[in-house]
Amino acid sequence: MFRRVAETTLRQLKLNHNRFSLALVFTAPAGIKRLNQQYRGHNKVTNVLAFPLQKKKVYGAMKRGAIIDLGDIFICPAVAKKQTALLGEKLTEQMAWLLVHGLLHLLGYDHVGSATAEEKFLRLQVRLLQSLSL
Repeated sequence: MFRRVAETTLRQLKLNHNRFSLALVFTAPAGIKRLNQQYRGHNKVTNVLAFPLQKKKVYGAMKRGAIIDLGDIFICPAVAKKQTALLGEKLTEQMAWLLVHGLLHLLGYDHVGSATAEEKFLRLQVRLLQSLSL
């Protein structure tokens, strides 16, 4: 499922999905809390963290055919499971949401800084998830 989510997301963004690599790591609440504290200064558990290796949007390089290591996405399944109970979603839907969210961050998208940025990010994420037909 995760491969299909990542490939479909890249395809929807008009990127060559065969020319990327990323690490997807599932971690316990204690592990993601430690990463969140160490790298973001937030001493709390979160659902997903993304650590891009590229400093700018990678569209050009991916379109030219270079293989690009996008970075690492850490997902905490325990938090995702709690969120599914609160939101009334399936776990697969929540995990796909988190993967797409992390992947957008690896590609250089951000939702922090303004309400407009957050709204644009959310609209794009919803559009991409709708294309998955989960």
